[in-house]
Amino acid sequence: MHIENITYVDYDGNERTDDFAFSLNKAEIIKWLAQSVGYSLDQVMAKLIKSENSKEIINIFDDLLHRAYGEKSLDGRKFVKAYKDPEVASNFFDTEAYSVLFMKLIGDAKFAGEFLNSIIPKDLAEEVGKILAENPDGIPDELKDYLPEKVVSIDNK
Repeated sequence: MHIENITYVDYDGNERTDDFAFSLNKAEIIKWLAQSVGYSLDQVMAKLIKSENSKEIINIFDDLLHRAYGEKSLDGRKFVKAYKDPEVASNFFDTEAYSVLFMKLIGDAKFAGEFLNSIIPKDLAEEVGKILAENPDGIPDELKDYLPEKVVSIDNK
């Protein structure tokens, strides 16, 4: 789970800073890839960085945020997702915090890559890194700046 601390101005004109939680488990990632973007995670990252199709980038990030945002139950057993609960969705998507995060994601490729890596399970992120490390010729130059150093260093040997 990733907690994003977002500073924004609410609808009364007050500056606020709130924490918002994002997470995708393996099953959600597989469904997202199969139903929405049709790529592997490494291809999604490369596509986001290289794409000049702003509509596609916007759609990918909007879908990703809707699938990833949620609120942890008090007992820690559940992470209630926005796409399953309208009230949970409203707690984020009806605030300016959503706009602040969305604009940062589409405007800062490095932040977007780091955000994506932070909301997926660590072992899956490592798996993606391993796949990229084993296929260094398949790593676009633009993507190398956003990968863990150990992956890029393999490519540079």
